[in-house]
Amino acid sequence: MNKNSLVYISSGDVSVYESQVLELLRYYVRRKSIHVILVQGYSSSKEKTRLEKKISNYPELLSDMIWYRTYPAYLFFEPLHLFSIKKALSSIATIDQYTIHVRSEFCGYLVQKASSQIKLSNRIVVDIRGVVLEELYYKLASNKSKIRRFLIFRQIKYWKKFYDYFFSRKDSRLIISSVSSEINCYIKKKYPSCAYPLMVHPNIAGEQFIYNEGARNKIRETLGIPLDARVAICATGSNASWQKDEETIETLIKQGIYVINLSKHTVNIPRCITMVIPFTQMPSYLSAADIAVLWREENFINWSASPSKLSEFAAMGLWIIHNKHVANAVEYIRSTGAGILVDTIEEIQTDSYNNNRESRLISGQQHFSVQAIAESYISTYNK
Repeated sequence: MNKNSLVYISSGDVSVYESQVLELLRYYVRRKSIHVILVQGYSSSKEKTRLEKKISNYPELLSDMIWYRTYPAYLFFEPLHLFSIKKALSSIATIDQYTIHVRSEFCGYLVQKASSQIKLSNRIVVDIRGVVLEELYYKLASNKSKIRRFLIFRQIKYWKKFYDYFFSRKDSRLIISSVSSEINCYIKKKYPSCAYPLMVHPNIAGEQFIYNEGARNKIRETLGIPLDARVAICATGSNASWQKDEETIETLIKQGIYVINLSKHTVNIPRCITMVIPFTQMPSYLSAADIAVLWREENFINWSASPSKLSEFAAMGLWIIHNKHVANAVEYIRSTGAGILVDTIEEIQTDSYNNNRESRLISGQQHFSVQAIAESYISTYNK
């Protein structure tokens, strides 16, 4: 295989598609001169239109793109899925010269099966972004609709079957890359016969996540925040009861902190500014802040996750307040001192905040920058 040739297979549109897929691939093309073919799945014309709009901002990837059709994740649709993937892979000239990188374990299972059927010998790196089987159990327990519960139950049966198949295979072509060591521990515990090498690559912070003093001052002046004030970012996205947005914000404000609340849920408290901003403006607002709040519900899905916000907060040198429910965040804060770990909102104290942002910027970039993680992926491809 040519180490400078990569086929990247993504099965659909997700909220972090730009930050986690397109930013990585653009880095490969621009910085490492890797020839990338993006094989992109879509389930409907609407999803394809959304994807086309996002990809249009990455012209480097447009010249070598292959579309393929995806189908619902049920056993009935597997033959259609396999036919679609085999058609896409077979359309690539000199396919044997490429390393294949697949996003998600379900897509990885299908690609492994399809590539075996057309007798490919390519090295395959499968990214596991979360343990979807556990997410399905979670949805089943929390859903009250009989029809929806039936469909989820059917999916669970299928996913259990393909997990058993996928993780029991002896396929020397495969390497698994998980976003956290907790997912690899899960695989080892549930599937002790799994013979694949297990790597860890957390979510990336794109190249645009670079601290900017000018943007910091401009955002503060625009929002009417004093340049010498201490500012916290809260970016929860929803108003779930466990997030306790208002209590967190009140606690910070009582300690003299200004709060930028990036949420659709307005919190009417003095010195709290609520707004929704486009992703492109996020680096400027993170530059304007000093502190970030990462609050998560207690469950295995969160514990084993790699939130994009964590990567972005860390890469921007923010001092992170976290409630100990994401293993990656706990490990990062404990190893670097770039924040505090608390059990309850009442424990939040910003007295221990330090102004050494420069050291946090260095450690954040080392752990989560697209450069650091891309280089690690490339090393994995070449193993």
